[in-house]
Amino acid sequence: MVEKMREEKDEAPRLDGENWRRTWPAPLKPLEDELLSSWLVRLSGEHGLTFSDFCGAVWPNEGLRRLDLDLLPRADVLETLAEKTGTPMTRAEATTLAEYDGRLF
Repeated sequence: MVEKMREEKDEAPRLDGENWRRTWPAPLKPLEDELLSSWLVRLSGEHGLTFSDFCGAVWPNEGLRRLDLDLLPRADVLETLAEKTGTPMTRAEATTLAEYDGRLF
């Protein structure tokens, strides 16, 4: 499955609705009040991979950790998730704890 995901990165984009973009085979959207790490775990499972293997296939050599993603979201991760799942960027950003920055941590 990891090799298939890497190969799909090189494929030509396909028409999805009225927008040209490449999507993942299981483009799950985040659930209401779901954290980024939970969304990624669900996406990983739907693609038949562990969290580590999924993140390694999508963001090689990044060493992404679940807690870090919730507390310190990375723009490149959110952009990729939004693009590959067809989720609006504002919805992807809402999966993080960034709104609590300065209030809780």
